Amino acid sequence: MTSVSMDDGSLIDLPSQVKNVDWFTNHCIFTWPTQGIWPNKNHYDKGTEPQSVDVSFQHGIIAHGNFRGELKVQNFPCIDKNAEYMLCKGQVGGISRCRFNTNGQYIATVGENDCSLFIWMLRTS
Repeated sequence: MTSVSMDDGSLIDLPSQVKNVDWFTNHCIFTWPTQGIWPNKNHYDKGTEPQSVDVSFQHGIIAHGNFRGELKVQNFPCIDKNAEYMLCKGQVGGISRCRFNTNGQYIATVGENDCSLFIWMLRTS
């Protein structure tokens, strides 16, 4: 992957050079701060790979849906593959999209197979 500096247009060859960049949004499953959402290769179970991701920067959490219809919510950034998560189940088949609302209090997920829309409310303890 090659990135380009917005300051001077120079090429950025190493992914580690952009690991500390503050982004406005994050919907990419292949970033430095999302590497921990991927299943641990020692405990890999087919279908648990992330399919869609969104970050609530104001709450410091990441939500990601997988091919099994599971929504996982974790602290962000998530660089540890053994990090704890909250698991939410309900959709049949994969979650094609997950997005936080503007204030980060709700997560909307769209089912790939069941064509359903779920709205999940976040509660703090």
